[in-house]
Order: sequence, then C-alpha cells, then structure tokens
Amino acid sequence: MAGKQIWRTITDDNVDASYSLAADEILMRGCAGGSEDQRVSTLRLCTYRSHFALVGQFQDIHAEIDLDECERLGVVVNRRPSGGGAIVVGKGQLGAALAVSPWSAGGLRHPAEIFARCAGAIIAGLRDWGVAASLEANNAIVVDDRKIGSAALCLDDREVVLFHANLLVDSDLALMSQLLGILRDKRPGQTVAVTTVMAEKWRQGQTDAVTTSIAREHIRQAFEREFDVTLRQEPFGRSESSRIEELRRMKYDTRKWIFDANPAGDAIGSSLAKTRGGLLRVYVSLTGQLLQRVMITGDFFGTARAIGRLEAALTWGPADPAEVAKAVAGVCAPDDPDAGIVGVSQTELSQAISQAVANARRQHASLVPRRLSQEALA
Repeated sequence: MAGKQIWRTITDDNVDASYSLAADEILMRGCAGGSEDQRVSTLRLCTYRSHFALVGQFQDIHAEIDLDECERLGVVVNRRPSGGGAIVVGKGQLGAALAVSPWSAGGLRHPAEIFARCAGAIIAGLRDWGVAASLEANNAIVVDDRKIGSAALCLDDREVVLFHANLLVDSDLALMSQLLGILRDKRPGQTVAVTTVMAEKWRQGQTDAVTTSIAREHIRQAFEREFDVTLRQEPFGRSESSRIEELRRMKYDTRKWIFDANPAGDAIGSSLAKTRGGLLRVYVSLTGQLLQRVMITGDFFGTARAIGRLEAALTWGPADPAEVAKAVAGVCAPDDPDAGIVGVSQTELSQAISQAVANARRQHASLVPRRLSQEALA
C-alpha cells in the first residue's frame, strides 16, 4: 500500500514584500518543471516585517490604497501575483502560501475546488485553536461578522495553483483602517469589522498564549489532515535563494509591476460590480465608437492569460453592448476555468464593460460644454 505524499514546507520569518512575492513565484515554478514525480508541492508559512500594503493582481492600486498616506508613513506598497483584495501586512500576521499542481492535489483539477480545500484547512486550523472561523463569499475569513483574515488564488499558464492566506494573529488594525478602503465595505456607507486571534481569545475569556508560531503549527497540521499528506521541512537552497533575489530585483521591486498605467482616449470611464467571484472593476477608453483600451481589474481569481485574452478581444472592437457581449462570449467558455474569471458570468462581464462605456460617454458629454465655453473665452 502506497504511503502518503510528501509535501515540502518552508518556514520564513521577518520577510519583506518583494522577497515574499518572489519566493512564492519561485515555488510555483518548481511545481511546473520536470516530470509528474518531480513536481514538488510546497506549503510556505511566513511572518512579516512591518509594514507593507499589497493589492491583488487585477486591482487598481490607486483606487485601493491611500498612496499618499503610505508615503508619509514609510509603508511599502506592492502587488501580489494572486487575485483577491488589498491588505496591509506586518508583524503579528501569519502568511500561508501553498504552491500545488492539480496532479498532486488529491485529484482536484478545478481551481475553485483547490481553493475550497485550502481555505478549509485554514479554517480548520483556526477552529483547532478555539477560533470559530468561516469563509464568506468574498473570500474573507471571518469570525461571526468580523474579518480575521483573507484568502486569494493565483493560476498560472502551466496549471499550477498558488493559494495564499493572511491571518491577523495580533495586528495593527488602526493602521489598516488608515491605509485601506478595504475596511469600508464595497457598498457605500457600510463598514467591515476587523478582528484578530488575540481579540477573539480575549472575547472568550481565554488567556492562553497567542503567537504567530502557535498559529503556524495549527495551520501546518490542518493542511496535513486536509490533503492527507506528510509535510517535510526543507528550507530554500542556495540556487533557489539566488533566483528569488534576481526575481525580486527584476520584477517585484519595479514600478512597472506595482503600478498600472491608466487608460487614455477621447473618453474614459469605469464601472464597479459586486459578483459571486469578487469585486469587478472595469476601465475603458473610447475613440469614437471603438474601445481603444479595456482594463479588467478587481479582487477576483483568474489567470493573467485569461484576462489578457479578454482585453485583447475587446480592444479596437465596437463599444456597442451587443458587440461587447458577442466578444466576451467568443472568449469565455462556460466550463473552462482558464477562459474567463472564476465565479463571474459572461453576462456580468458584459454588463460591467458596457456600464463603463456608458459612464465614459456620460462623463465626456458633461465635459464638452465646459470645453466649448473655455474655447470661447480664449
């Protein structure tokens, strides 16, 4: 009888933003190379240096983070390769990242299934610690209605999955509120309550120790049970460390990766839609009746290839809603996770794009009289 699969586990402490992001990408590459027997699934459990703010892969950093306040406070900003929403990371938090190929994930092939199993392991680890957590539809990990962590997923073009979760063990919640709109819900006027493991323990009258080291052990054991594997400690080797440093320098420390360019054109507009798959934010620029550029962002999950195909199919196409819907349908296959955005329907995509077009035209029309008036006075 075959024994359990052996997965690798790595413990990192006091890491900064670009190192952590580069390390996770190097682990994903390790899952994709070689034969099936050579692909190594790895769980990385890390603690952080204070403080940095991260947006999800498809988010507009200017809309999600108070960049002026980050600069004033010396808080570094960066962008994850995974989807999901903006977070502030620092001391008192635990990061859990699993790089896994579908072949070694217990027969699971659909990204949504892998995400559910990984999130289940995080929740089981918290419950083992006496914290009754659950997962909300927007991928927030909550205790009652209080957010205690977040989860995200990245899919690459080689069918490798990177799951990432961040747990608030004992964090600076005031700083999070100061830097992010994330504590204000996606609906105007509503707020999201945020908590920590420490606060929940105190609320229950428990006085046992609360540290990131204890959190790490609970999460490690929960992943072993959830995926029925044995986790073996194996730190980064010299070659891996060298590749991490090169990748952080060439990619994650660059302005090109961190900041997205804004679309430009005769008319510019955006739309915001809350979907089952996450928040969908679309930016468009129009040249006459054509879509000069389309940017699809948000805290959803999807591959960069899928988003790129969608944006390319729409660029320089008609801005008419029926034509937009036709272009989306031509790219997105209903049951193909690599052809669209997980949890976002073709209808939702088409409507969000067409709403951005309508907003661009409305804004452009409101500016025309002002421009004519200024020209008359010139």
